[in-house]
Amino acid sequence: KKSKNKMSNVRSFADLNKEPLPNPWVRGGNVSSGGASGGGVASNGGGGASSGGGGKLGRGRRLDGVEVVELDSIEKGVVDMDGTGTGGGSGDVGDGHGEYTQQPTGQRAVRVAGLAGENIDIVMDPDRPFRTFGKVCCAGFCPCFVGPPCSAEKKKAYAAFVLSFCFVISVIQVIMLIVEISVGGFASWKENPALGPPGRTVILFGGKDTDLIVNHYEIWRLLTPVFLHGGIIHLAINLFFQLRFALALEKQWGLYPVFVVTYLLSAIGGNLLSTLALPNTVSVGASSALLGIMGCHVIDQLAQWPHTDPTSRRFGMAQSLFVIVLLVGFAAIFQGKYVDWSAHLGGLIVGLCVGVAFFARELSTSVHAVLGRSVAPIALRVVSIALLSVLLVLCFVLSFVLYYHH
Repeated sequence: KKSKNKMSNVRSFADLNKEPLPNPWVRGGNVSSGGASGGGVASNGGGGASSGGGGKLGRGRRLDGVEVVELDSIEKGVVDMDGTGTGGGSGDVGDGHGEYTQQPTGQRAVRVAGLAGENIDIVMDPDRPFRTFGKVCCAGFCPCFVGPPCSAEKKKAYAAFVLSFCFVISVIQVIMLIVEISVGGFASWKENPALGPPGRTVILFGGKDTDLIVNHYEIWRLLTPVFLHGGIIHLAINLFFQLRFALALEKQWGLYPVFVVTYLLSAIGGNLLSTLALPNTVSVGASSALLGIMGCHVIDQLAQWPHTDPTSRRFGMAQSLFVIVLLVGFAAIFQGKYVDWSAHLGGLIVGLCVGVAFFARELSTSVHAVLGRSVAPIALRVVSIALLSVLLVLCFVLSFVLYYHH
């Protein structure tokens, strides 16, 4: 019985091996017994065989950030006795039973997030470990250092990078700091160790000030601090995390609604808690928004837990905790100098709640798979939104009750 899907361009496996494959596709596999008469055929993403052999080439799960991946992701495909491919596509009729077996390349690569959130694979050279380490460090700070900087792929990445929300808001933050310093100059090291303007200038441009928010009803000061920073050091640290970690998540989630809603709500929630907890502190910065993004990322990872391999789980959680610890540590170092712990904590709490609301369906599936208990997605979503609303309203009301002066 003839197969209806005959391959029009059957080629030998030897000829196929001569063709280049785009990175990170890898070559591998051979035709086992029963698939020799006519040779096996494979192509990017699929293939068949004229005498019973089929398989396809696959890639690992795309993740943001940096991870080590094995370059041997070739999926096994088998063919029935009548030659119809069940693994990687159908081929011509054959009288044997053949298969493509996995043949690992033995290579490993470090996967780094690119400018637009795309994956960049840096092949590890065991004979030159320091060279590989240097490439990874350079790519960690700027992916422009990896590969030809003016290639067609890089130009597309540059365009996507420039049009991203993270890049646009970063430009605004840089401009605002330049304006702050131009108007107020640099404060003394004792007053502002972050190399920035004095407090009066920060307040002038919209820094969080409890008295102005509560007694003068300048509610917009709950949002404007995200566009301001206390100094060059403060801005540089936030820009690094915003353009290397948050940008990859913007690419993964999409701008709206998950990313932008989490970013802005976390900024407002962090400043609300700061208004209540530290009423005498002037604070600015995007750290509360970034911690909200990382909190939402933690929920996203928990929601994908059953579908993620153990290595990716460990790496993803380590990455998120690394960013959270560094940002919290930065708040502790510069505590009272336009940076405060309460805004960071508030942003993180808001990010966790928003993450549960957005990823309620996936989180429900994950809870059922891991704990064996069923939780309705609508219940998770309602509880998270209710908890977030209560916390925000409570902070707002208590701020006015405690600090309003008649």
